[in-house]
Amino acid sequence: MSKKRQSVVKNLLAKSEERVTEVREQLVKSAEDLKDRVNNAVESGKNKGQDLIDKINIGKAVDLDTLRGRLEGLEQDLETLVSDLQERIGDLSQRVADLRGARVVTEVPANEPVIAETPVPAVETAADLAENTVAVLRTIAADRNIDVPRRIRKAELINLILANN
Repeated sequence: MSKKRQSVVKNLLAKSEERVTEVREQLVKSAEDLKDRVNNAVESGKNKGQDLIDKINIGKAVDLDTLRGRLEGLEQDLETLVSDLQERIGDLSQRVADLRGARVVTEVPANEPVIAETPVPAVETAADLAENTVAVLRTIAADRNIDVPRRIRKAELINLILANN
């Protein structure tokens, strides 16, 4: 491998590692921020609920066990979300490790989608079809799943394509 190609590969790997590190740090920061927000919301919810119960003075009429159960359910949901985020961070870390170990450079970077070629619009009129060669007409017929005999005249092929349109 030439030195120039090696330097290009090193630069691509360095940039991908930097980007994955940035994404990982952002995910960790987001997860911690989300956890703090939820904990604050749960705590303020507990305090507000208790204040409301005390103000109304119907403490015995409200089922505190149900409220505790709901709060525990929310806490479990949050733990699930945090574990999902940690799993995703692990997947990204594995991907970074795979990229570091990879030696083959693909034409399309991992983060960019592959752009598919747009199909050529179908030719619809006999005049347009007549401008094409027999080989192109056979290709058009094959694209439209039309069976074409081996020996056929151009005019017959055009009529066959138009008939199956």
